[in-house]
Amino acid sequence: MEAYIPALGMSLAAAKAHGVGRCPASKIRGVPASLVHRFAPLTEWHATGTHENRTAFYDPQRVRAIFGLETHVDAAANPEAIAALALWKANRTHAEIHIDCIVEWLTWSGSMARPVCQAHTAEGCQVVVKGRTATVAFPDGSVMKKRVGTRGFRFRVA
Repeated sequence: MEAYIPALGMSLAAAKAHGVGRCPASKIRGVPASLVHRFAPLTEWHATGTHENRTAFYDPQRVRAIFGLETHVDAAANPEAIAALALWKANRTHAEIHIDCIVEWLTWSGSMARPVCQAHTAEGCQVVVKGRTATVAFPDGSVMKKRVGTRGFRFRVA
């Protein structure tokens, strides 16, 4: 078991890995973590968080080379990874716009032992769906973001 340092929020070994440039997949610029996990080889893992979760660490330059974003001596570009990144970027920039929608969603309050659910409905909203995220613009100008698959969230054109 690695020595955990609460002030850092990670183990000493994880802090050292950060010091030499390694990082978790979510911190690699330009490539989504899901694709990093799928195509890049794991460099090492470390304990992070208060529950000492195992977190995979990668060499960012090597990962970016696999996706054809830069060159690296030890890593060649992977055509499948490059195609997957291009598909991800194409899907990310594609947005569906729905005008004059009725939106329904839930909000939760209370405690874990006694949760309280409140249902909401709004009409005349504009909903922009990009990937799996819906951005709802209400008639009063306020905005809310929800994941499309969230329980209790739905919208339909009026």
